[in-house]
Amino acid sequence: MTTINTIHSLIRELEKVSPKLASLDLCSTIQDGQVEAERFEFANNGDEIALVGRALEHLPAPGAALRKMMTDLLSQQNFYGQLCEFAVYDWLRRNDAGFQMQVPLTGSEVLNPNGTDLDGLFEGRDVYFDIKGFGFEAYVREKFKAKLSSMVNKGRILIEGARDNSVKDIEGAFRKLKGLAAELQQNGIAKIPELDWTLRASTSPLTMELGTADPYRTAEENWYYPFKTSRQFHRTSAFVLVFAFSPRFNGLMSVDFDGSTGVFLRSLARRAFFQAKGDATPISNFDAAADPNVTLDQASQLLSGLLFLNFANDNAWLFLNPRAVHPLKKDRVPQLFDFMLPREMSIDDFFHDNY
Repeated sequence: MTTINTIHSLIRELEKVSPKLASLDLCSTIQDGQVEAERFEFANNGDEIALVGRALEHLPAPGAALRKMMTDLLSQQNFYGQLCEFAVYDWLRRNDAGFQMQVPLTGSEVLNPNGTDLDGLFEGRDVYFDIKGFGFEAYVREKFKAKLSSMVNKGRILIEGARDNSVKDIEGAFRKLKGLAAELQQNGIAKIPELDWTLRASTSPLTMELGTADPYRTAEENWYYPFKTSRQFHRTSAFVLVFAFSPRFNGLMSVDFDGSTGVFLRSLARRAFFQAKGDATPISNFDAAADPNVTLDQASQLLSGLLFLNFANDNAWLFLNPRAVHPLKKDRVPQLFDFMLPREMSIDDFFHDNY
């Protein structure tokens, strides 16, 4: 099999599985260049190429919208989020969910005072949804490692230690890159005590990183994660936030040891629904574009459900919020999928947890 390592060769590979894409002639408008890291892995992953091709062929979107989506997919900055969006649209269609996409809404309808587009509305149901890439601790850690490696001329950078840190704390470590790079360059080792990380520079081709992770602690450290884009929560209708992920982008979920993935996701959803109860913190503290007059408690009640999709194997977890002001009841969920639930989806409505 020929290795795909440029943007134009990736476009041509996608055109093989999507005649609709071929009609856009993207090579004439998108500059060629090298693909690397996660884009390189995608370009040489037949299953993910086929996924995007299926999504493109069936999306009810005009050429201009498809061109924008493909431009995002091919860019380093927006690649992962756009891949996740394609994956969710494809999964919904394969499970007979009818939906409109890219629904424009006003500031009176969503928490963004300026209005925004939501990724979808289930047809015939007053249930909106928006899709986010679940780039969690491992994803941000890999970004940090890649950036640090580019600044150190001493081989690969290894990160040993905790695997259950807050995404926010890891993002804060980016401010220390210059000093860490200098320390690694001089000594071959550096530490970030607040993350419980030891950084090592290694020239060996055989390397292994050691780390520890607790799914409950990871959820505790990242409980705020669903509120980072609360500007898109719907004020007057049921709203489901969809997080899509692939284990290769999320080390914590790469091995579902003793059901650890489900434990982590349920714990995170439970905290999103219950931990904010009575909390008067402005939601704009978590998302600057959200209405500052809305509290964290109020915003958490606008979250009707959290849906997590592992698009590598179609496993899905739907958690319903018993505190929602616009609830999505468990017996209504099959209606979203033409009355037949996806085979690999579990539903938890926290019926015995709302106290």
